[in-house]
Amino acid sequence: MGRRPCVLLTLSAIVVAVAGAGSLEEMMADRDYQSAKDWLIEQDRTGDTRAGALIALLHLRGQLPPDNEEVLKWLERGAGLGDHNAHSILGLLHDTGFVVGQRDMARSLMHYYIGALGAKCPECSIVLGYRHLHGIGVPKSCDAAVRYYMSASDKVVEQLSSSELIPTFERVRLTDENARNRPTEESTDVIKYFEHAADGGDVSAQVALGQLSEHGIRGVPQDMGKAAMWFRRAANQGDSTAMAQLAGLTAQGLGVPQDNKTALELFQASAKLGNAAGYAGLGHMYMEGAGVERDMRLAVKYFKEAADRGNAEAQYILGTLYYSGDAVDKSHVTALHYFTAAGHQGHTAALYNLAQMHLLGHGTHKSCSLAVRLHKVVAERGRWAAERHRRGHDAFCKGLMEEALWEYISCAMYGDEVCQLNAGWMLSQPVGYYGDDHDQMAVQFWRLAADQGSAIAQRVLGDYCYAEVVSGGVQEAIRRYQQAADRADAQAMFNLGYLHQWGPKQDLHLAKRYYDQAKQASPEAYVPTQLALLALYVHMWWSGVSSSTVPQFRWSEYENAVLALLCVALATVVYIRRDRIARI
Repeated sequence: MGRRPCVLLTLSAIVVAVAGAGSLEEMMADRDYQSAKDWLIEQDRTGDTRAGALIALLHLRGQLPPDNEEVLKWLERGAGLGDHNAHSILGLLHDTGFVVGQRDMARSLMHYYIGALGAKCPECSIVLGYRHLHGIGVPKSCDAAVRYYMSASDKVVEQLSSSELIPTFERVRLTDENARNRPTEESTDVIKYFEHAADGGDVSAQVALGQLSEHGIRGVPQDMGKAAMWFRRAANQGDSTAMAQLAGLTAQGLGVPQDNKTALELFQASAKLGNAAGYAGLGHMYMEGAGVERDMRLAVKYFKEAADRGNAEAQYILGTLYYSGDAVDKSHVTALHYFTAAGHQGHTAALYNLAQMHLLGHGTHKSCSLAVRLHKVVAERGRWAAERHRRGHDAFCKGLMEEALWEYISCAMYGDEVCQLNAGWMLSQPVGYYGDDHDQMAVQFWRLAADQGSAIAQRVLGDYCYAEVVSGGVQEAIRRYQQAADRADAQAMFNLGYLHQWGPKQDLHLAKRYYDQAKQASPEAYVPTQLALLALYVHMWWSGVSSSTVPQFRWSEYENAVLALLCVALATVVYIRRDRIARI
């Protein structure tokens, strides 16, 4: 039975399904967005129910000027015609208050529930799973949450079983200054460097280029023929990994003619060198009877050899065999062991099976809480997540801030912690949204991330409390900083040290402890904490001489003076070090 491709709430994904998409794709590529809108309006007149959502997205992503009335008009039209994408976008807008002006949880949920009907909108199911998991606007219910998350994770497993390529992607945190502006695609110079090294016989470079070409990642187009070529060159030099990779392509006829005999020989050569993937490949060949007579006894033997060497795919297959009792004694406990081993390496199908076993109590005690979190992990690995992160970061790097913010806000409401951090960071700057309420908008995303255990979000909320952007004051700031510090956040430790040194309840010894912890938690904290400790020692000396507490400082009154003194001290240290180095 054929697998139906999953429907995505992204402009590019819907475009390819619209009649006459070739011309629309060309207009989008040429950034002729007004012509694209005109064309979509004509499509709407011919009865295409998806056109309304596409028109709204052109405005929401900043490709056309903001026009809230136009956005709502087209979305309401699409929703009225039964388009689940329109329902999903309306759910998001009423959820966040963007465009509509005020949050309306009831309307938001209504649109999400309609969108999730019939499992047509995996993102809607993920939103509802997230809400029921945390009790956001709905009763907190693990049973309901796991049901919705499972609807989406089923789609991910369908993609895997249909051999549909789920793009590899990186969840880039905009809060990380080093990663923020670094493209997820390798530069042309880097690729040329690899190619030059590979042409010179560098085996590692050949294998790397083969893997990049096979999976179509890091900006390298997917090209099985090139992948096979690079793997063959490395295999000819005796690389066991390349042998196994080339064997896999040969067995499937990808990029090279299908040839079971050649594939078997390559797997055997790779396994003889102790390669785990080589043993796993032999297991597949004997299990499927490809090029050899089917022999499950030998297949299990080779899979165990591969599993013992850490091959996740072999561990997953052994888990399925022990679960069903095929060629081995049926044992849910052993199946759980192998699925867990593969899951620890991030094997998506193994994580799905683990979720089901914990949900049903097979081989372990029933645990809805563990099952729902595993299904959440799987659901967030779908193509929809890959598209959001890739498009969001690409737009950010190109300076298309409205588009980037839209992508991050969208997946933030689906419970993606990194998207929540990114949306909070962009709104707090602000970039991509310039309303006077940007701080209040940012707070809701920082809180969502903090509820999922983000140390960065806890620390930022502490900053907001201290600066009185939100209620709570110093005591709430200390509580937030402590939660972040418990997760090894060096900045939060430094802030706790500062508050215990200058706050209303001064404790200089406790301040020193937090400064020391910050210095140990991060190398980047060494210089500022050393300077802070210098100021602390002066503070301690003064308190001992005067037998009185130094009045508490507030950022608004004293921070600039303190920072100026610290900068002077730092400049002095740097000057002395450079002078000494110059004399050596």
